[in-house]
Amino acid sequence: IAAADDDGLLVRSTQADGDNWLAMGDAVELFDNGTFALKGRIDRIVKVEEQRVSLDAMEARLRALPEINEARTLLIPGERDTLAAVVVLSQDGSNRLVNTGKLHLTNVLRTALREHFERVAMPRRWRFVPKLPTNEQGKVLHAELMKMFDNPTATRLPTVEKSERTDATTVELTLIVPPDLAYLEGHFPGEPILPGVVQILWAHHFGQTLLGLPANVTQMKKVKFKRLIRPGERIHLRLAYSEAKRQMSFRYQSSLNECSSGVLQG
Repeated sequence: IAAADDDGLLVRSTQADGDNWLAMGDAVELFDNGTFALKGRIDRIVKVEEQRVSLDAMEARLRALPEINEARTLLIPGERDTLAAVVVLSQDGSNRLVNTGKLHLTNVLRTALREHFERVAMPRRWRFVPKLPTNEQGKVLHAELMKMFDNPTATRLPTVEKSERTDATTVELTLIVPPDLAYLEGHFPGEPILPGVVQILWAHHFGQTLLGLPANVTQMKKVKFKRLIRPGERIHLRLAYSEAKRQMSFRYQSSLNECSSGVLQG
């Protein structure tokens, strides 16, 4: 076997066409140990409930919409194969997402696709991202797209733009609040804001994973909320953990002023 310039699988066998290489129509990844992995059809035609769907055609239709700059669709295998879409929104799309919510925006996109595709072929799962994951050559990484749908917390955590440990007990993070964050639904219609309890959950999550904060928090102290945090906003989170006291302080801050702060006791 071999791989063509477009990563297509090439096969040569004395049982087939002698010395000639045969293109199989599948993408392939070759490994140094002589094994390989199939990466799906090059023509990117998939079947959803017996309907043949061109992923290339669907992506072209999505990119033509004013709400979208870039899009990639993929098939999530399972008992019932599901189409999914990873989308980079335009400024218009970002405004719609912030102002009307994820459910409304995905309904708008599905309605536009219905002019060209059957209802069963509509993407059922959506991710809105700042940019598509690519390698150094600019090729979109299919495995990274799939991971977005493997992780159930993908839209329940912020986008981590930067993480820096200033010393053994302190870490500073730069976070972006995803506009499609699940916690924004219904909080509040037309004026979505990041709930205070979610700020505490995030502080606990990063304190546990980065500083060793105990999983069980027994007490919260000095918790204050001073400024609203809105979807799409960039915020800074500072965490400082004292293992001796089994407590961690947290502080969220925008570029202008402090948003919230408090102490979690382990």
